[in-house]
Amino acid sequence: MFEEILTFLYNIIKLPGFMPAVLGALTGAIVSFIPLYFIQNRAFKKDEKIRASEYNRSQQAMRKTLIIKLLKINADISNIHQHIEESFHHFSDFKGKIEPWGILKPLSLIPDKISISFDELGMLLGLGDFDRFQKVCNMEADHKFVLGAAKEYRKLREELFKNLPPLSNVDGTLGMYRDSNNVSPELKLKMEEINEFIGIWRKKSTKYATESKQTLDELIKLLESKLDIHQRKEFNS
Repeated sequence: MFEEILTFLYNIIKLPGFMPAVLGALTGAIVSFIPLYFIQNRAFKKDEKIRASEYNRSQQAMRKTLIIKLLKINADISNIHQHIEESFHHFSDFKGKIEPWGILKPLSLIPDKISISFDELGMLLGLGDFDRFQKVCNMEADHKFVLGAAKEYRKLREELFKNLPPLSNVDGTLGMYRDSNNVSPELKLKMEEINEFIGIWRKKSTKYATESKQTLDELIKLLESKLDIHQRKEFNS
């Protein structure tokens, strides 16, 4: 059976014009394939450039979004720190006469929490600077602490005021002053706890305000260093 098949194929090959027809078909296929290959290869490279361009644009947009978030975080931390320091500066002449909880007014408007997305953190980590990555993570955590402390202080002070005796003015100007010596031991202890809370909040706010500004400046420089001249102009626009 196998020999018959081979004989049949041999006879076909021996037919006049068979080999030229085969060679012609192969030549035609090759001739048709070559331009098609170059066309497809050019289209592939074009698509690759488009994908790379879209990726770069998305990364650039993500960098701008991250910078905007960090600008807001830095502003929130700085504003809260400024609020605390200005309150104490305003009553500096009455140091020792008014307790911290009587000096520091709660914030009426507390900013919303800002979260940095995993994509933004991934982009930042991809820049290859783990130290800056860690500082940005710390900056986000510091922001949450400062906002949380502002909310907690407002709550503690409201609870304290509910249990205090009537207001006692000093020279008719310091309406927030209260005579903390004329209260129960339990309430006095609560005042001391709030004063301690303010001390920690004030100290950390000062530290975080300095660090957040430094981290923001360093990150902007890092992002700019990763861009070429054309991208740098777009980044700063």
